[in-house]
Amino acid sequence: MTERKPRIRFSHIGTVLHAELSGEIDHHSAVSLREEADELIFRIRPKTVVIVLSSIEFMDSSGLGLIMGRYALMQKCGATNVRLWKQRPFAQIAACIATKQI
Repeated sequence: MTERKPRIRFSHIGTVLHAELSGEIDHHSAVSLREEADELIFRIRPKTVVIVLSSIEFMDSSGLGLIMGRYALMQKCGATNVRLWKQRPFAQIAACIATKQI
């Protein structure tokens, strides 16, 4: 089994931040991921944040600390709506539209 390099892929429109975590997140990788996330959070100060967890292959307690710490930071920076998704939200949104729930 090959280890996948951990990363966070960000995109944002206005004050909505989308962050997708992928790979294997452990105590070795959490520091650099935290620094990358913090810089962006301080720069754009999102009001709504969607964190997608579907591409994470492994996470230890440091990875959980990474997510919880960013959650707290985003709230301190003014985020009023923070969502964790275990799968990509786009498929769920498309399904809601198809069944006219939106």
